[in-house]
Amino acid sequence: MKIIKLYLLLFPLIVFSQQTNNISLSNLSMSKNSKTGALSKGAEITCNQVIMKVNGKVQQTNTFFYDDEIEFSFDNVKGLKKDNAKAYPKMSMEIIKNDNEVVFSNPELLDGLQGTDLSPLQLYASFKAHLAYGDAHYKVIIKIIDTKGTGFFTYEFPFKVRNNSKFLNITFSDNVSVGTIFLWNKTTSEYVKEPTINPNNVYVIVFNNIYGLNGDNPKVYPVFSMNLDNFKGHNILNENHLLKQYEVDGINATEVENNQITGEITFDKDKISIENPYMFEAKLVDKKTNKYIEVKTIFNIQ
Repeated sequence: MKIIKLYLLLFPLIVFSQQTNNISLSNLSMSKNSKTGALSKGAEITCNQVIMKVNGKVQQTNTFFYDDEIEFSFDNVKGLKKDNAKAYPKMSMEIIKNDNEVVFSNPELLDGLQGTDLSPLQLYASFKAHLAYGDAHYKVIIKIIDTKGTGFFTYEFPFKVRNNSKFLNITFSDNVSVGTIFLWNKTTSEYVKEPTINPNNVYVIVFNNIYGLNGDNPKVYPVFSMNLDNFKGHNILNENHLLKQYEVDGINATEVENNQITGEITFDKDKISIENPYMFEAKLVDKKTNKYIEVKTIFNIQ
């Protein structure tokens, strides 16, 4: 089986003016997936099925984690008119936030393809979910157009994006915002998605792109602390001045806005006695404004 493969990563918005064909709607067909709400519309162009993979695994879900890679494969695309035994499809993709904001757009996913005689024809499009999570909802729209005819096929898929570490309870002062906060397993190089940790591994709490801690000051004077107690109140982690070197001289606010602040969590497995659950707290405070970001959660150590 010969196929055409397309892999597309999500990059910043590219604004474009999309061309349209004059298409008769007399043979328009539509179908909707009752589980995911995915909507397929087409005239003349068809495909056997659309398969979605999340991080390489076939799934039917509308909820992705931040940084997931989502791939759509269009199996056995038919109905394209031929010119000298070749078909000339055009493929585009855009992602819309909250029904009115285009956050990604690319009109030429097959840029450089000078026709194809491959059969069956499979087309692939993928993106990474580097998108704001929370209450925002999204829709990806993928279009296949016949540049030698009037046929088209459109696939619309609604979805939401979750924080990788959703179990983290995050609070912050007024006028303070943060891009993302998550827990990273440094040992296994993966996001921590459930509140269960292994004392043999090293973890990192990550604060990405923090705005507003400094108030009107040009610098942030950070006091960064982490604390971990078991349910009996026995303390096994107590770090009060992880950024002590910056508490007096400060850090330029733009550095905090454009970079990460991290704290590493390690365990002395020979000394720790597992007494679940454990209460974890990480707090970042500006010494001069008292504005803060605080993260709390409950862990189970396995």
